[in-house]
Order: sequence, then structure tokens, then C-alpha cells
Amino acid sequence: MYLGDSQMAQLYNLAFHPAALQTLPEDLVQEWPGTYEDKKFRSQSHKSKQKEYQNQQGKSQDMRGGVAQQTAMIQETEKLRWARYFFMSYKLRGVKNWECSVHPPPEVPPVTVLNEPTGDDEDVEIEVDQESPRVKAVKGILSHFNTTLFEPGMWFIDIATRITILPNPDNPLECTFADADMHSLLFQHYTGLAFESCEELVSGQGNHYQKDKVAHLNALAGRLTIPRRLAGDTGITYAQIYTTDKSNTYNIALAQNAQQTSAIQMLESWDQELSTHINGLMSSFENLACNHGVALRIETCVEYESYPTCHLRIPDELLRRCVYVLDRDVFWHWKRCRLASMKSVMCQWMDARRTFTLNRLAMAGTLLIIMEYMMNALVNRPASGGTWDQVHDAACVKEMRGNKLVPTPNPLAGPNYAQDQDTYSSEEEDQAEQESASPFKNMLWDIISNYPIQIMNKAPNRSQARESWCQLGSNKLAGVTHDFFTSMENLTRAFESYYLFPADLSKWDATVAHLFPLIQGSTGNLERQQGVSNLGVVVEFCTMQLALPESSQAQMVQDARQYVSAHWAWLPIGTGKNHLWSTGVSNVPKSAQQVGPLKGGPWMICNPRLIRAGDH
Repeated sequence: MYLGDSQMAQLYNLAFHPAALQTLPEDLVQEWPGTYEDKKFRSQSHKSKQKEYQNQQGKSQDMRGGVAQQTAMIQETEKLRWARYFFMSYKLRGVKNWECSVHPPPEVPPVTVLNEPTGDDEDVEIEVDQESPRVKAVKGILSHFNTTLFEPGMWFIDIATRITILPNPDNPLECTFADADMHSLLFQHYTGLAFESCEELVSGQGNHYQKDKVAHLNALAGRLTIPRRLAGDTGITYAQIYTTDKSNTYNIALAQNAQQTSAIQMLESWDQELSTHINGLMSSFENLACNHGVALRIETCVEYESYPTCHLRIPDELLRRCVYVLDRDVFWHWKRCRLASMKSVMCQWMDARRTFTLNRLAMAGTLLIIMEYMMNALVNRPASGGTWDQVHDAACVKEMRGNKLVPTPNPLAGPNYAQDQDTYSSEEEDQAEQESASPFKNMLWDIISNYPIQIMNKAPNRSQARESWCQLGSNKLAGVTHDFFTSMENLTRAFESYYLFPADLSKWDATVAHLFPLIQGSTGNLERQQGVSNLGVVVEFCTMQLALPESSQAQMVQDARQYVSAHWAWLPIGTGKNHLWSTGVSNVPKSAQQVGPLKGGPWMICNPRLIRAGDH
């Protein structure tokens, strides 16, 4: 018989999880997903339709009561009537939760020194207390091995301490974290290294220390790899400080052992990724606020022959200096809010995809990659290498230079685009520095320079009786430059016949505004402008406004319009028909003058400012 999701949800939500809450220790059941939907979310894989469900942790002494409670709930719940005659089996996995494995850490090493070495070459002889809980635990785990045959330096044991601080006994599910500024003290205690050595390693010398910033809240976890030159003194090869907050997204069958998203998945199937990953993760965070008090775990890997003398109980006074407590609602809702803000950014990014032009692609792509890293940093474990620090590495626009991917200056950083930057003497002689001195201003100039090229490539070119069309062939159109509209000769060269509108200041300003619109927060008004909205430069001009604060958008548009009115002598006038190019003889104002031998043609307007100045 095969059980579908609806039956599995009923079993988990109405029997398995409630029974676990009533019978299992709180430190185990808090890592169970709150609902079957959360469990399903953790198990799904983007690469296949199969699900990899994780075994729920338990202890042998608790199973009898847990199974009895589950059976009773199935018998008493009408919705589970169909499952009353099921035969259920359970498999226990996870050495750290074996009954023989769990033990209180020793206050002092459970050993007795039998000799006093008289020289550097003489070994210390010790006798291990066989009644120590630590020794019994290790023996129980290795009961099927002949430990007398273990070679030194070949066998290692992971030892971990779980720490939960309960300031309020009535609220046992608060979250315990280690203060990142105190990691050196914690590592000193658990590794036995000198404090100065721990400080040197934690400060980043030799890349031995990794730190995980959970949702940018704080540096809450870290991993320290002990260099070989120091490991011989203590027998410890690494120490790790982490929290249980990522257990509900942990899946050993997946990449990085966690539920993740990727830029490719978001691009190819955004709606599905939004529904299954982002919304699913937000729901999981919200449910975890009800039952998951995050615990702190400190783990070391130690050589077998050194385990009795390592990983001792941490004194209370030291622990108080190194940890702090958060209410679970504060922590989990903070993670949910972080994800909600990323979701909002990605929704806007997806809506704006049609506005991404080639010279803005690097910036748009960088933002997409940043969002991927930020979302995955909420679920990755520090041991997997997927930490928040990668966000900082990714959050820089890149471009190819000399077959190398290198950071490029952020065009949104620094002073306002309209303000010239002060230069120093050597900069004036450095072409590279001159090009990057005012990047936003250069971008605006590039956009304005492309307007004539794109407008002329959309000029009317279909030959009809008694009408004029563009006389420039494809070769001549390819030669159109940024200054094409500055010369009236180019107008007569391109069109044999056309309608010339009076040099009216208001009509000219309306035409320029038609081509250089002020978007005022959205690009929706472009949809109503036939031809104009299809110009890449217009979309690029509007996208550039979106990257500016509202207070600077109007200034940028004004500067662009002023430049055009100061330099361009003529333009096609499309405002009358709401087009880029208006043509034909219908609805032509009486004030428009027919120029050329043919009747009809495109509508043109001259720049009244230049005519009055006597330039043309």
C-alpha cells in the first residue's frame, strides 16, 4: 500500500508529532518539523522528484512510551481510522544520541598520572578511570572494536556539548547563542590551546577560522581548524561552535546538505521557486517560532588516545561571559523578515527583467547572485562553507577585462552623477581614471548618444504612392552617429519629403519629454507609447532613473532634456499620434508645412531655441 501526502500529513500532524511532544525529551523533539508540510519542504530536491526524508531522532528508553502514545492517538482519532491496523517499525540512527553515548562532561580529566617525566624524551604514563562517564561512553560506542590495536594518530572521536540557557523556567524554548567576540575564550577552553594562539587563529591568520553570520543578525557560529603545528599538543584537530537553527532545513542528500535555491532555478521557473522554496521556507521559519528553541553545540574532533583529557565541562562563570539568549519569536521572525525582504527584491527584479539592457546586465546579474547567496546563507551550515561571508564576496559588479573577471566601480556609488568630481593632477593624465571619474554621468551620455541611432533605425521605410520614406539604406543607417540630429542637412538627406511643424517651443518641449520620460516610480507609462517603449535607449533611460532616489530622478531627466534642446536641431514629432514616428496626411495641422515634391511623409519639428539663436 502506498501512502500519499494527505495520509502522511494526517499521521504526522495528528499522531507522530503530538505523541513526540508528549513523550520525548524537549532537546530532541524541538528539532522535529512542526508540520508535515515543513517536513516535506525539507525533504524535496530540485534535481529530482524524489524526496529524501530524514530519520527523526530518539532514544531507546523513550521509544516504548512514544510508540504507545502514537498507537493510542491513532485509535482515538476518527480521521486516522484507516491506519488502526498498520504495523509500524522504527530505526534508530545517530551515534551522538545513543544511550551509551550521552554523558555529562567531566569536571577534570578522568586520569591519574603514574610518573613524573625527568626528561623531554620520557612519556607521561597515565591510568584512565574506567568508571568515568566519558570513558564508559566511548567504550560503549566502540564496543565492537578492539581498541588495543588502534594506531596513534589514525582514529578520531567527535565530542560535542549541547548548551541551553533557561533564564525563565516557564519558557524552556528560548534560543542560546555564542557571542562571536568570545569565540577565542570558548576555543581556549575546549581545545586546551593558549588564549594567544586562539586569538591569532580567530583573527584570520592562516584562514583557519570560519564564521557564520546567521541572517546578518550576528556572528553566531564558527569553525576553527587547528594547524598541525599546534594539534600535537592537545590531540584536537578542529573545534566547531554552531547552533541547531539549521536542523529543519538540513538534508544530507542535497547539495550543501540543505534546501537551497539558485539563480538558474529562479530564472527558469520563478513561480515554482517562489511557491516551493521561498514561501515554503518562510512558512517553516514561522512554525519554528512556536516550538524550536535554538540550542548551542560545541564540538571537537580529537585523537582517540587523547579523548580522556579533552573537552571538559565549561565553568558557569566562563559560560555566562560567552553566551546570550534570545526569545524564539525574535530570532525566527527575524529570519522570516530577512527572507521576506529578499522575496520582495526578487519579485521586483523579475518584474523588471524586460528593462535590463546590455550595459546594465552586469549590475542586474550581480543583484541576482547576491540574492541567491543571501537566501542560501539563511539555511547553510558553516561546516558546509556556505556562510554569509560569501555574500560580501559576491556583492560586487564584475566585468571581463583581458580574459579576467574583475570588480568594476559601482556606478551608483560616490557623488551624484550630475556633480563633477574633483580630480588630482595625476588623474587628469590617466585615461582610465578619467573614464571612471563620473561613471553615472558617462552612462547618461552613452544613453543620449544612442538615441539618434535607434530612432533612425525605426524610421518609416515602406514605399507607398505619393508618400516619402527614409532614403538611407542599411549601410548609411549603420553610419548614423550621436550628432545626427544636430544638422538640418541630415534631415533633407534622409527624407525627400516631410511635414515641417512650426518651431513652437511648447511642441518641441513636449516632443523631447515624449522621448525622455520621467517615470515617477514605475515604467508602466511606457506601455502606452507606441514605438517609444520599444526603443532600448528609452527603457535604459527609465531603468537608470529606477536606480536613483526620487529626489535625483527629476534632475537627471531635466539635464538630459536640456542637453538635447541645446544641441539637437530637429526631431520627428510623434506626440500627436502618440507614436515615435508620425506619418501621413491625415490629421496634419494646418500650420504644418509640406516640404518636398511628394505629398505626405514623416512629421518633423525644428528646435526653436537654435533658430532663435541664429545657429540654423
